[in-house]
Amino acid sequence: MTPTDSTRYGLVNQGGFFSPYYLFEMLARQHGDELDPNGRSANRLSLRQLYRRVHARLGQGSSRSEAWQAWQRELLEALGFLPGPLQPLTAVLPTRHHGDVPITHAAYPVNNPQSPVSSLQPPLVYIDTHGFATDLDHDRYAARGPITAATTEEPIARAVELALDQGEARWAILLSGDEMRLYRKGGSVARQYLQVNFAPLFDADRDEEWVAFWGLFRYAAFVPGDDGKCLLDRVLEAS
Repeated sequence: MTPTDSTRYGLVNQGGFFSPYYLFEMLARQHGDELDPNGRSANRLSLRQLYRRVHARLGQGSSRSEAWQAWQRELLEALGFLPGPLQPLTAVLPTRHHGDVPITHAAYPVNNPQSPVSSLQPPLVYIDTHGFATDLDHDRYAARGPITAATTEEPIARAVELALDQGEARWAILLSGDEMRLYRKGGSVARQYLQVNFAPLFDADRDEEWVAFWGLFRYAAFVPGDDGKCLLDRVLEAS
């Protein structure tokens, strides 16, 4: 039986971020060559094994640095953000009325694999990392590391949305140990994102969910082509 959008747990299309039919039925047909078929096949088993091993050790909770060292760094390397495009953010992202948001990283354009990142160009995507067992919808930065009097008191997910709407990047990825969310600037409604839940993604092992995850969360999906549009732009327009 084919699962409906409401019964999917590995990849959750929160708030209608994409058309569910396009995401799970048409994406691979229309954009097959752009979804890195070789990379997604090569990394499917290794990432599943790594996640299960790390989750068994850290799944009850961890610091940001523990989750980064054990799981997130290798995940982001497999997705093409490391080495090169992904850089730590040394400054907080201010919002007009909700304080400063200490997002951890941003991924920048890279002209070629040997060239340094151009910090003069706006970032393509913000990436904010947190530990295992972080509740992204309720936990706050005040409990997750160094803060100042100006640090936002908004829940982490809401703070990232606010920072994205007022920052330079057009996209944001929010990453805990257990889940990964994709946001876009100017989403039509609040709480509109594409969410990967790693445990059910790897346990159910559904091809269409893995293809969508691998295709749309890679660094290459955020890089504009000659027409100024990235893969995510084209998928959103088509869906």
